Amino acid sequence: MKLPLNEWTHCVINVTNTQVQAWLNGTLTVTKEREYETYCNEPVYGYGEIPTFIGNCVKGAEGQNNHYHGAIDEMRIYKRPLSPEEIIYIFQNTRPEISLINSTKVQSS
Repeated sequence: MKLPLNEWTHCVINVTNTQVQAWLNGTLTVTKEREYETYCNEPVYGYGEIPTFIGNCVKGAEGQNNHYHGAIDEMRIYKRPLSPEEIIYIFQNTRPEISLINSTKVQSS
């Protein structure tokens, strides 16, 4: 999933009882069935509980740069899955009025 450079994008990762969903700008773009009941209660990769990484991958795609290069602003974490209506409402009502992205352009690599 690629994000456009130099423009504001609303991103949601929504984990339900059966799926992991990716939403961009109020539109469901990717749905994957959950592989595990939980992702947090067993030691993995030498860690105790699995830590949450924002903009990085703890393991996988070795040899590749998995870091997100850009700004993350107004991040929210919920204790429950959001409904499609909630995701669309948040997208439609949280768009910034003024974008400062052009003053700090992200260079593509």
